[in-house]
Amino acid sequence: MKYFLSLILITTPLLAYQVGESSLGGQLGFATSEFELDYGSLSSVDANGDLTGFSFELTGNLNTYNNSNNTFGLDLYTNLAVAPALSDTINGTEIEASTYNLNFSLRPYFRTGIFSPYAVIGISYSSFEVEEEGFTGWRKGTKFSPTLGFGASLSFTESLVFSPSFTWSKAEVPSISSSFYSIDFGSVNAFNFNFPLTYQVSDHFSIGAVLNHTNYSDVEQASGQLFGSSVTLTDPIKFSYWVTSFMVKGDFVF
Repeated sequence: MKYFLSLILITTPLLAYQVGESSLGGQLGFATSEFELDYGSLSSVDANGDLTGFSFELTGNLNTYNNSNNTFGLDLYTNLAVAPALSDTINGTEIEASTYNLNFSLRPYFRTGIFSPYAVIGISYSSFEVEEEGFTGWRKGTKFSPTLGFGASLSFTESLVFSPSFTWSKAEVPSISSSFYSIDFGSVNAFNFNFPLTYQVSDHFSIGAVLNHTNYSDVEQASGQLFGSSVTLTDPIKFSYWVTSFMVKGDFVF
């Protein structure tokens, strides 16, 4: 079951964002996740668990185009999300995971008064690795993936903005390769729901908070390699999980 633990905090979150503003920002927070593991007929080794830790993110947005009446524009957005030391003890074994996610996207938007919808079209790169006490068979999982989604900025006042968004991307599950067996788990869908609230303190600085939730499609694996030969499990291994993070942020607008 240990290979699933590396998935818990693969998160490609989209952070607090306001359309049409060039900005640089930083965020720091806490993440928690829950997973369920089903070994089928081997029910005695089924497991539920939690993995928690801190994470930080750096963001940047460049407003590249506005039309003459300021009703349509295009932003170039990027963010780097890092969870450098996520650890827990599961069934007596110490697990430590490190995750890195880099995202670039184009965001065409419309301004319609207090409501400004936008689309997300981009690419992401995710990399994560696991260190496990007494085991050296982990292989880093990396993935380039398209990112598609949509969102909106809703201005409650001139200073208070709510900017929910939804995105889809792919994440690669790390593989296991030892001297006598190997398992390749492939990639899964990642569905991200993001709820940032931003307060503009001055013309050039804002603060806020972000609630982020990601659901990953269930993983089911029924085959692998044993001493170089393909084998099929009697019952597929099934796994489902989600991860939620809460972060505070600051942005410099230029």
